[in-house]
Amino acid sequence: MRIYGHEQQLTMLRDSARANRLANTYLFYGMEGIGKKLVAMEFARSLLCPVSAPVACGECTSCRKALNGNHPDIFVFIPPTASIKIDEIRLLQEKSILRPFEATRKIFIIDDVEKMTRDAANAFLKTLEEPPESCVFFLITARYRSLLPTVLSRCQKIPFSPLSDDDLTKLLGELTSCDPLQARTVATLAGGSAATALAMFQEDFLAHRSNLFGALQRLILQKEMGIFSFVKAMGSDKEEVAKSLDIVRSAFRDVALFLVRQDTAGVINRDVEHVIREMAQRFSLRHCTEVSRIIHSAMRGLTANANKQLLLEALGLKIIGKMRG
Repeated sequence: MRIYGHEQQLTMLRDSARANRLANTYLFYGMEGIGKKLVAMEFARSLLCPVSAPVACGECTSCRKALNGNHPDIFVFIPPTASIKIDEIRLLQEKSILRPFEATRKIFIIDDVEKMTRDAANAFLKTLEEPPESCVFFLITARYRSLLPTVLSRCQKIPFSPLSDDDLTKLLGELTSCDPLQARTVATLAGGSAATALAMFQEDFLAHRSNLFGALQRLILQKEMGIFSFVKAMGSDKEEVAKSLDIVRSAFRDVALFLVRQDTAGVINRDVEHVIREMAQRFSLRHCTEVSRIIHSAMRGLTANANKQLLLEALGLKIIGKMRG
């Protein structure tokens, strides 16, 4: 199992295991979709490997079971609803006091741990205060400040950063059939989240983005005549429009960068460089900044449930109004 971007965390955990200094409870925190749970699962597999722990051999029965998700001593809990209830925590507690089935330890990985109700968190606190010796808990969250201070104080906290564009590009190259330029573009737009990047491919993001850049180009060339196709390309539902606004904002960010540097170094949308160059001939740096503010205002309007059709038509007109000449 290849881990991108979090080698330092894995090394630290393995060094702790070698020195027999493992904590009973770890809190992995960082933004959504960057691989926190994947690291927990990989380290769980490594810990239980009877051949080469704390590095998984990948070949033994224990490693194969862990990879297939059916190791009897690794428990992964993903909340089935919007909250983790006290009954679910009690069930985990009952499992934690049992002896390991095959390994020397039992591993519990609890995703979205911030979803615990107050009653559930207080019940779980008892386990954290007197953890079974054979258990290691990995708590995963993107919002650790939502946890009770008493829970936080009993965890060894390990921060996780967003993935770099290089790591995301490599990951996309392994998991998708996209070309290197597409992978780099999506990696840059995903903001460090592997989950976001992979979702972009599943949702046919690249085709939507290509259509949107075409509509943006027509808007700039045809002015008022291009507003209809621009509004249509932005999407119909709220979520799609929000993503489209992000794409348009990234375009004007690229134009501003190109105007400053006079080259495409650092440009996100490099695969549509011709559109960025064309826009750079029609917008000044000041106008790019003003359009970015207009887009931000449109995003706030969308959040406030403004009429999407009117909001996007107004956006198109305001973009045209900022053009040179």
